[in-house]
Amino acid sequence: MLEARPASGSGRTALWTAVVACGLVLAVTGRWAAQESPAIVRQAPPPSQTPLIVSVSHDPALAEEAGDPREVLGIGPMMSISKGLLTAATSRPCVVKSPSRDLGVLAGRSADGLTVAVSNRSAAKLSFKLSTMLEPGAYWIERIAYPEASAGAGPRQTRLAHVIVRSSSAVVKPAWLNAGEVGFYRFRNARAELLAAHRSVRQVVARVGQQSAAEHRRFSVPLGEAGFHIGVACADKWPSDTERSVKHLQRSLLAVAHAQALCRNAAGLKRVSSRTAGLLTQSLDVLEQCLAEYSTLCLGLIPAIEWSQPTGSNHWRARLSLRNTGSQLVANVQLGLSAPVGATVSPAERAACGALGPGQSASAEFKVVGLGPGASVLYTAGYSFLAARVPARLRLNSIPQD
Repeated sequence: MLEARPASGSGRTALWTAVVACGLVLAVTGRWAAQESPAIVRQAPPPSQTPLIVSVSHDPALAEEAGDPREVLGIGPMMSISKGLLTAATSRPCVVKSPSRDLGVLAGRSADGLTVAVSNRSAAKLSFKLSTMLEPGAYWIERIAYPEASAGAGPRQTRLAHVIVRSSSAVVKPAWLNAGEVGFYRFRNARAELLAAHRSVRQVVARVGQQSAAEHRRFSVPLGEAGFHIGVACADKWPSDTERSVKHLQRSLLAVAHAQALCRNAAGLKRVSSRTAGLLTQSLDVLEQCLAEYSTLCLGLIPAIEWSQPTGSNHWRARLSLRNTGSQLVANVQLGLSAPVGATVSPAERAACGALGPGQSASAEFKVVGLGPGASVLYTAGYSFLAARVPARLRLNSIPQD
């Protein structure tokens, strides 16, 4: 049985010695912590990196003629770049400012937009911001990036989120390029393109009237309806009510489809000259494309196409995708790829993707065999959908190698 006993004198002395020792340890530890803590608080955060900003403005007085685009952008002799894009980036040059020698920049204006070329001449991926001055309007933005020749890949072509400009101001978009890449950024005013296409159709129809008054009256019915809906959709410089704009744009597509059928009939029956019929067919096709472009913009649909070439193969792979960033559901989504005679695409049928709700995306892959090394083959990516109970088809032209 244990019995508690009072501590002896030596025991009490040892106990007090231990208590004093612990107190000294705590005091020293606390003093050390009090001295060291402020040093941790005073540590300066790492310096923030200043973002690279590529700016483009439209001051004609300051604009200078661009030099050799391949030299400005640092494009090597083995790199295939679309000649049309290079021409667009150098015609009617803009004032450009590059924040780094590693970023080569060119920019050119057109009647309805702007094309900016940026190259990454460094050995690492670069992120930057692209600042462009745009006039009021609704713009779709397309990015086409060409990798360096040794990358073994084809161009990446995608639409960025559209932008609505309510007053002349700078639009800033985040961007990036891999080492050695050259990127083209196309800003197009969808409303301006649509109105220009409608004017072109009216001019050709006036020529039809000089050849046949009866044919002119036939075309006047559907084109008059299309003109009414286009006028409502384009009443403002930007779509203030996107859902309402989509309804009128889609109804215009129905009217244009009627006019295209009349055109084929008139050409087959020789009621108008073959030249006039050809001009009318072309102008109606452009109008259909512009209506689909503006409707796609209002719906918030973002199409993309990416090319790749498997190592050691003689064919390309094309990956098509469509993303719904809007608030409306689109039905009967189909993705397809077509090629000219001499090139083959498999599968030949369009991929049915069903309905695409807000925030959803769809994709499909196609195998492509071209016309041989170095051949410039224009492929057309088709994005079909149903909106406001009316079918629409958007077309993107793309060349895997130039």
